[in-house]
Amino acid sequence: MKFIKSNKGMSLVSLIIYLLAVIVVVGIVTRISSFFYKNVDETTEDTISNSEFIKFNTYFTKEINMEKNFVKQIGEGGTYIIFEKSNHQYTFLDNAIYMDNIKICSDIDNCVFSSTDNKNVRVDLIINNKTYVNTYNIT
Repeated sequence: MKFIKSNKGMSLVSLIIYLLAVIVVVGIVTRISSFFYKNVDETTEDTISNSEFIKFNTYFTKEINMEKNFVKQIGEGGTYIIFEKSNHQYTFLDNAIYMDNIKICSDIDNCVFSSTDNKNVRVDLIINNKTYVNTYNIT
């Protein structure tokens, strides 16, 4: 009696095809993930700038909205501003903004306080080469 041999298993050709398919899939996934992580880094820089501006804006808006508060003095060159009622001083010094002696935000490239009258205060901020300009109306 003659036994027929079974050809179970993978041939060399099918193994090469499987390996090529896996290499192509890994290459596509690597390429897509590199684009994703590159964009995440860019988003992080914008997020840091925005968060520093929001921190400053939170403190400064509270100051502006204080009842019967007005600008007492703005420093030459606009490096600081002092308010009358609260007597808080906001100062741009060493790439940071301080409220009195407390650092409220950092990584500030430039900050200029200005006022045309005691009712409007303009703040020009540059944070990580991104410009923020805001005008506040004192109530």
